[in-house]
Amino acid sequence: MHDNDLWICDDGCGAWAIAGEGNLIIEGALSFDGAGYVDTIRDEDDMASNSSTSLATQQSIKAYHDDNLLDLGNGTAFDIIVHDNLAEQFTSAIPKTKIKEIIFYATANNLNVSFEMKSDNGVAFVSSRVYLNGVGVSGFFDTDSTTYLPFSYNIPVVSNGDLVQIYGSSNPGSTCYIRNMKITYTQFVNNDP
Repeated sequence: MHDNDLWICDDGCGAWAIAGEGNLIIEGALSFDGAGYVDTIRDEDDMASNSSTSLATQQSIKAYHDDNLLDLGNGTAFDIIVHDNLAEQFTSAIPKTKIKEIIFYATANNLNVSFEMKSDNGVAFVSSRVYLNGVGVSGFFDTDSTTYLPFSYNIPVVSNGDLVQIYGSSNPGSTCYIRNMKITYTQFVNNDP
């Protein structure tokens, strides 16, 4: 405590100015028009208290941000799986039908969506397409193979809350099977001359 510190106590009702380079010290909580209050400032890098009445220091916010960034790879193209949806799903519908979906809770660039697809009978083609928020973004992927084949598409940008989807369709008498949907990401790649 310094001589120039200004204290506003629970029973204080006036307004004062801080002289010189003193500190403002508040006993109790600071309220904003009675709608909410702040009772402490925390220097807590992991934000473990999860308090609705505490402010965080700039250093804590930066440390929390830096510690919780997704580790998105070290240079090999599309080598880090961000998320997967591996279960086999299928449709016998002729119009495009949503088969797979992953909700993205981050903003990122240069995502690769990969999956495997096959037909059940080898006679009629099945088709699929990558969608973002219900809008087709890739070309159409087609096969009549009864063995799973890999397909992939690069999405330039996704934002928090975006839906990355795979729609599929079948021709009469066939079933479209899709599995092993993965989203991978590269943060940077080598660029040697």
